[in-house]
Amino acid sequence: MENPHALRSKGWAGLAFVVLIVVSVFLSGAPPDAGAGASAVQAYLTAHQHGLLIAGWLSFPTMAFFLWFVVGMGAYLRRMATHDEGLPTYALVSGVYTTVVAFVAALLSTALAYLPAAGLGPAALQFLWALNTLANGAFLAMGLAVFIFACSHSMRRHNSGAAWVVWLGYLAAAGEAVMSFGMFYPSGVTTNNPIAGLVLGFALFAIWTIGASLTLIGQGSRQLATSLTPS
Repeated sequence: MENPHALRSKGWAGLAFVVLIVVSVFLSGAPPDAGAGASAVQAYLTAHQHGLLIAGWLSFPTMAFFLWFVVGMGAYLRRMATHDEGLPTYALVSGVYTTVVAFVAALLSTALAYLPAAGLGPAALQFLWALNTLANGAFLAMGLAVFIFACSHSMRRHNSGAAWVVWLGYLAAAGEAVMSFGMFYPSGVTTNNPIAGLVLGFALFAIWTIGASLTLIGQGSRQLATSLTPS
């Protein structure tokens, strides 16, 4: 049996991750499309330079919390599964992939924040901005879609999570899959669209993460209460 205190801490890590993501999005502002001109990109980077730098540093605790949450979900699902069909490991691997992509995206965003002083040419600026948009959008959504689906499907198979968390997970995974189509379009519904990004790319995932985190906290609390009950 997993240490109940560690299990609860992994749930709290998931909640802390959501809070830090909200802060980072607020600091970064609304970015232009991947196909925006160099002048629009440079204007955005200049206006949000300090916020982007702070958000870049926040990627350190944000991803640390997310990885701890991912480890917690993998261990919890593996223990709750009557037969190991591979979904807990699948969730763990896809969570690690998502973390790597998120770090690359944070690196690109932070590096671009220096552009007002570095004075890169328009072509180089637009190329780096396209990479940043793809990493923050389509490729991050791909990893999240697999991670959320693996966790939710394992929960449903083994009845290890509330029904609303499971079905919201399916919906959130589908939303991330839709956001992945942004790689085909430099602008549009799935590329830096505030409404689509907020609902499909963030809100559903954030609410699901909160539900999954509360599941870990609740399970750890029940284990702790059982261990403290006199036999």
